[in-house]
This record gives sequence, C-alpha cells and structure tokens, in this order.
Amino acid sequence: MLRSPLLLASTWLLTILAVLTAGLAVRLAPVEKTLAWPTWGPWNDALGFAAPLALVLAVLAALLLFVAGGAAKEGNRARPFAELLLFFPLLFAFVWFLLPAGRPGALAMVMAGLFLAAAWFLFRHGPTSTPKTPWYATKYTYFLDAGIILLPVLAGLAMGHSPDLKAGGYSLLLYPLYAFIQLVAFLHIPTTRLRAMGLSAENSTLFAALVFSLIHWPNPLVMLITFAGMLLWAQQFQNGRRLWQLALVMGLCATTVSQFLPDDLTRHMRVGPGYVRWEAMILLADDSPTNHPSDFIQDLYPQTIGRQVLPQELQTWLALIKEARPSTWAAMFLTSAESRKHLAAAGKELPPPDSDHWTDWPEEWKSRIEHFQSAEYWQRSGGNLAGFVGALYGDILGRGASAKEIGSWQTILTRNQKRRISELLLELNLRQGQTEFTGMSLEEFRFPN
Repeated sequence: MLRSPLLLASTWLLTILAVLTAGLAVRLAPVEKTLAWPTWGPWNDALGFAAPLALVLAVLAALLLFVAGGAAKEGNRARPFAELLLFFPLLFAFVWFLLPAGRPGALAMVMAGLFLAAAWFLFRHGPTSTPKTPWYATKYTYFLDAGIILLPVLAGLAMGHSPDLKAGGYSLLLYPLYAFIQLVAFLHIPTTRLRAMGLSAENSTLFAALVFSLIHWPNPLVMLITFAGMLLWAQQFQNGRRLWQLALVMGLCATTVSQFLPDDLTRHMRVGPGYVRWEAMILLADDSPTNHPSDFIQDLYPQTIGRQVLPQELQTWLALIKEARPSTWAAMFLTSAESRKHLAAAGKELPPPDSDHWTDWPEEWKSRIEHFQSAEYWQRSGGNLAGFVGALYGDILGRGASAKEIGSWQTILTRNQKRRISELLLELNLRQGQTEFTGMSLEEFRFPN
C-alpha cells in the first residue's frame, strides 16, 4: 500500500486542495469567504475554517509524500509524479493568489502565457496512454455527444430562456480552441502521467475529473458539469478517442450551456476569484438596506476590509462621491434619450453609448464632462444641487426643468454605484488589508450611473 500509485495520486490531489484552501484563507475578504466555502452544517464558520484546513491538508500531503517516497522512486514514476506535483499546484496558486478578479493585467497575461507554454511542453514531451487499437466511433458515441450538447438547449427552452445568438456564434467559433487548451492541461497531461505512474484507467479518469472540477471552484453548477464531462471524456480519451474530437464536443457543449441556460443558473459561467468577487458585489450592493453613502460605507467595511471604517476614511469616501457626482450626472444627461433626440434634431454628433464610462470616451466628449464638473460651472449654476441640475437641463437638453424634475435627482446611491464601491473595497482588501484609505482619482473611481 505504501508503494501504491494511488497514494502518489492522492498526495498530488491533497497538495492542490491545500493550495486552493490557502488561497481562500489569505486572499479573500470576509464576505467573499462565505461565498467561496460551504456555510452549512460543520462548515458554518467559513471565516475561520479555511486557514486551519489549508494547514492540515499541507501537512497531510507532506506526510504522504514522505511516506510514499519509495513509490515515487520506483521504475519511471519520479518524472511524471514531479511534473504533476509542480505544474498543477503552481497553476492553482496563480489562480487563487495572483489572478485578478477583474480584467487581467500585463503580469497576469505574461504568467498565463508561461503556464500555456509549460502545458504545451508537457503535452509534446511526455508519456502517452493512447492504446494500440484505434478508436472507432459508434452510433452510441454520436448519440451521447448529441445528448450532452442538446440537453442544455432543451432545458433552457423549457425554462423560457432566450439565448444570445450573436454571442453563441462567437462561442461556436472560438470555444473549441479554448476547449482543446483545457483538455491538453486537464485531460492529456494528468491522465498520461497518472497512467505512467501505474494508476488504472478508471482511477486516472476520476482524478482528472476531480482536478478539472476544482479549477472551476466555487461555481457549483459549472463544477458539477465539468466533473461529469471529464469523467466521460477522460474515459473516451484513454480508449483512443482523439483530443481534437473531444475538444469539438466540449466546445459545443460549453456553448449550449453558457448561451441556452439562464445566467442566474450558471452565474454567467464565472469561476475562481471572478465568481467570488461578482457574487460578493451583488450581495453587498443589492441586499443592502440603505442607499445613503455614509451608512452604506460603514456597513461595508467589516464585510470587506474586516474592520470598522476610520472617521477620516469615511470623510474621504464621502468627499470622493461628492466630487464624482457632477461628472456622473453630466454623463447621464448627455447619454439620455432626450439628449440624443435633441442633438440629432440639431444635426450634431451623438455622444458615446451609455454602456461606456465617461473616462473611456473620446477626448472631445471627456472635455465636455470636465467642463460640467469644474468648480467654476458649479458656482456659476448656484453652488447647490438644484441649481446645478437645472443648469444641466438648460445647457444639455436646451430647456428648463420643473421643480419635480429637479427634485428627482437625489444624493442617494444607485445599485450600480453601490456595486462599484463594493468592488473597490474588495480590491482594497486584497491590496492594502488594514492600510488606511487615502483616496483615488476620478479615473480610478469610475463612479457609474
């Protein structure tokens, strides 16, 4: 038993779990931990459970590696075991310690490229588990392929969900290539190494499916789908089916799941830190009982930073929101349907779409926003909210405003604004921890409508 390849495979899996759990403990804010870890039964203390568990898993994996050291040295097991033990824990560490929850930066892209190059090297230079007999597809094979591809379509139609056909078209073209990359990393590399270590085809399939599911943590539906899919595809691959055929099936299946099932069910197919960040933003903003900036920020700090907001920090946030309001309101006026109608009637250029934040607009339009947000414009329009809003009606829409219209503009936070503040505080927790917040520029703030 001590020299069993199953022990080596278990050591590999425990190492991955230790890295993943350590990432949850170190990186995530308090509210994110509750979304990235089960909060039922014995796991209810999500905030304090991840760190001890990561330590236990790491110690257990180290003990197993020490005990099974002889098994790793037998025959030709050392190299495939070392490749598994290096590549996958480092990949999980990259995802849970370094990969941004939002748009990846230059460093993340470079590191992703290095992992891609390493995966290609391991794909081209390693053992093979392809049997001598070729794969012969049967009617059952094609029926099974069609079933897993069409099942999400039928489920989505039954739930009344309308797919995005344009996005689905792009996915049909691009996802098979992405699927091939995933299958190289999470099917070919692990199964060939596990088989070279002496593991059976059935156990190799199970371990590959578990690791493929874990890389999609903590989206429950996506984890379930990827586990079930890899069980089938790893089995077929080890029976001789070509990788490009599986990539085509996987790409089509991923397209129907992502486009035909409701986003509320798939959670927009988000996984990893991006899933946790998005769910936390929705929870903090949409479920908040208050729309007043001061109360909202005071409620946010314990859930994001893990402490109470300092008085000077609160004043910095309130001053930043006050500074950002004129530019936000001006952008809302410029992109409104009435503004577009007014500009079109005058034969003037229409503003950018309201889906683009004003900081991303062309310089000509950004300069207009900067004019409306200037202190001179605020003072010239009365130095108060009612006068400023009334001036926007006249200067942008070309008409006066009733008292009711002016009164509808309030200083409470919108849902999108609460989500943005929540996102920033979650990001500050990652970058600064307990460091005091001292402010940021309006370009960094990107206060939305």
